[in-house]
Amino acid sequence: MPKMKLTQRTLETLKPPTAGRAEYLDELLPNLFLRVSATGRKSFTFMYRFGGEQRRAELGTFPPLGLGEARDMARQLWAEVQRGNDPKDALRWLKNKQADPTPVTTAGPFSEMCRRYLDERRRFLRTATHQLYSRLIERHIVPAFGAKDPIEIKRTDVKEWIERLRITPTQANRAMAVMKLVCEWAAEEGIIPGSPCAGLKRPAPEMARSRYLTHNEIKAVFDALRKERPLIAAYYELLFFTGVRRSKPLEAEWKDIDLKKALWHLPVTKRARGNPEGTGRPFTVPLTRQALASLKVLHAFSGHSRFAFPGGSPRRSELDEEHRMHNPQKSIERIRERSGVDFQIRDIRRTVATRMAEDLGIAPFVIAKVMDHKLPGEAEMGDVYNRYDYLAEKRQALVKWSDHLARVVRKGSRPALRLVRSGAAS
Repeated sequence: MPKMKLTQRTLETLKPPTAGRAEYLDELLPNLFLRVSATGRKSFTFMYRFGGEQRRAELGTFPPLGLGEARDMARQLWAEVQRGNDPKDALRWLKNKQADPTPVTTAGPFSEMCRRYLDERRRFLRTATHQLYSRLIERHIVPAFGAKDPIEIKRTDVKEWIERLRITPTQANRAMAVMKLVCEWAAEEGIIPGSPCAGLKRPAPEMARSRYLTHNEIKAVFDALRKERPLIAAYYELLFFTGVRRSKPLEAEWKDIDLKKALWHLPVTKRARGNPEGTGRPFTVPLTRQALASLKVLHAFSGHSRFAFPGGSPRRSELDEEHRMHNPQKSIERIRERSGVDFQIRDIRRTVATRMAEDLGIAPFVIAKVMDHKLPGEAEMGDVYNRYDYLAEKRQALVKWSDHLARVVRKGSRPALRLVRSGAAS
C-alpha cells in the first residue's frame, strides 16, 4: 500500500481509479489510510492488530468527516489498542459523539460511576441481587479502582486485579461479572469509550454442587430441628416439605398463604428491563398436611405480622412486624453442629428432587413442575400456549414425598407432633 502525504487539497483533488479501489497510507499516522473507490467515494479506515489478527475499522466518509477529525479518531483508537482494548467500542462512542456533540457529563472517580450504576439499576434488580452487587463492588472493585478515572482503566489493569483477588473461584467469577456489567453500562451511557472487560473470560472454572442428603442425614437434621425455636424449625421443615427455593419462605406473606385451601401462592418477583413489576406468571405450591402443620405452629408466633417469617426477637412481643427474617446463616451452623451433617441450605432442594426420583420414581416432568423448572425443549412452547398449572400433579407428588419424608424421620425415633398425620390436605 503506497504512502501519501494527505492534505485537505490532496483529498479534494485525488482522482478515483478506473476500476476497483485504491488505498493510500497516511505518512503522518501509519495506522490511518484513505480508501478511494471507482465511484469516487473516499473514506478513512483505521488498521490495527488485536487478538493476533489484523483488523480494519471504517471511521467515516470524506466529506463530511475531515482529515483532522479522522486523525484525532485514529489517535484515540490507537490509545485503546495500547491499553489492550478492542477499539471497536471506542469507535462507536466516537461516532455517537460526532452525531451528538453535546458534552458528556464526566463520571468522576470510578467509585462514583459504580454508585450511579447501582442507583439506576435498582428498580430492575431484585433486592437480593442489588445487595449482592453492592457487596461485591464495595469489597472487591472499589478498593482496586475506586479512585481512578474510568477512562484510564485498561484491560491489563482488570486482568491483574482479578489475578490478585484472594477469594474463592465462585466469588472471583461473581466479582468479574459485576465489573463487566458496570463497565458495559458505562460504555452504553457514553461515560467511557469502551469496556476494559471486553473479551475477558471468567477467571476460574466452577463445579456444580451435587450434594444431597441420605435418609440417616435427613433424620439427623430433623432431630436437630426439635431444639430450634419454632420460626427456624418451620423454615427448614417448609423447605423439606415443598422443595421451594431457600429465599421463598423468607419472602412469604400471610396474605399469600391460604391455610383453608392448602395453597401457597408465590408472587412473581423476577424483574426485567423496562418492567420492574415482573414478568411471567405466579407459581402455586400445594401444601400437604405436614407443611400445613408447620405453618399452623408458625402462625401462632407470627400470625399478627405481615411476614410469615418476621425479623426481630424470637419472643412474639418483640417480633418486627414490618420486616422479614434475613438469611438464617447462624441457624445452619447450629444445625450442622447438632446433627453432625455437613450440608448447605440449598442442598435441601436438591435432596427433595433427587429423593422424589430415586425413592419414589416420580416422573422428571412432574418433579420439574414441583421445582418450578422447565425441561429442555419445553421453553419453545413456554407459557404462551400451555396455561395449565399442573396443580393436581404437583399435589400428588408432594403428598407422596411428604408421607415418605415423614416415615424417614419417624424411623427409629419418637415422631415429632407435626409429622404424625400424613396425606393431602383437602
